[in-house]
Amino acid sequence: MLLIAIYGFGVKVSLGGLASALAIILIASLIYSSIYIILLTRIRTISGFSSIVNILSMIWLYSAPIFYPLRAIPTYLRPFSYVNPATYLLTLMRMGMYMGVIDPMLTGAILLFALGTILYATKSLERLIRS
Repeated sequence: MLLIAIYGFGVKVSLGGLASALAIILIASLIYSSIYIILLTRIRTISGFSSIVNILSMIWLYSAPIFYPLRAIPTYLRPFSYVNPATYLLTLMRMGMYMGVIDPMLTGAILLFALGTILYATKSLERLIRS
C-alpha cells in the first residue's frame, strides 16, 4: 500500500518517513494480533470468536480516521475512536511520513501499550495451555 501511494499517487515520503511507517505497521500488527489472541483465549468457540472479531473489526475500521479526519467521524462512533489503537497509530504514522517528526510521548504510549498487550497475550496463552 505504501508503494502504491508513493509510485501510483506520487506521495512524497522521505526515507526516514518510510522507515517509521514500516515500524509502525509492524507495531500495529503485533498489537492487533495480541488483542485477537487475548480474545481467542477468552472465547472458547471459534464461531463466537469469529462473530466478535467481525463486529470488533468493523467498529475499529470505521471509528479510526483511516478514510476521513477524526473530526468527521460520526458522533456515535467518536467514543470508540478514543479507545481504538488505530487512531493513535495512524496519527503517529502520518506525523512521521508527512511531517518528518514523531511525537515521543505518543510513541512511548504506543510502545507501552504494545508491550502490555503482547505480555498479556503471552500470559493468556500460557494459562490456556496449562488448563
